[in-house]
Amino acid sequence: MNGVILVLTVGLLGLGAAFAVFGFAAPRTGGAMFVTAVGLLLLSAEVWLFHRPSHFAVRPGELVLQYPLRRKAIALTGLTGAEAVTAAELRARFGWALRVGVGGLFGGFGWLYTPKGWVEMDISRTDGLVLLTFAGRMPLLLTPDEPAAFIEAVRAAAPAR
Repeated sequence: MNGVILVLTVGLLGLGAAFAVFGFAAPRTGGAMFVTAVGLLLLSAEVWLFHRPSHFAVRPGELVLQYPLRRKAIALTGLTGAEAVTAAELRARFGWALRVGVGGLFGGFGWLYTPKGWVEMDISRTDGLVLLTFAGRMPLLLTPDEPAAFIEAVRAAAPAR
């Protein structure tokens, strides 16, 4: 996580804690606030366990996104590009983007709706972005620990066209 995502995450987790504290302190509305706090805690746990990738593994012919309690394999068949991009380059290429999914809590996970189509994203920071493009599949935006090494590994693992 970088600074922006860390501040958003701490703020969102702090909001749940604030609801819990006010739930205990306010006798008339405490029940509703406490239920809200529990709901926020459960949503945060869901994002951490099911939507935030813990690491990416590149295998021959596939990319595996490993989450704490699930995994998702993406075939590298039809890979047309793997490149490092900045947020400004992404904006120049796709235009404005509307996020659909999680944004701010541990990162951004889900999809970006843009004037040029959908982009899938699993990012944990706003720098070190890697864009994978495919024939017949929406682009995928990731933030691996080492972008240059990840790009080389993906290109090497993709089946020859």
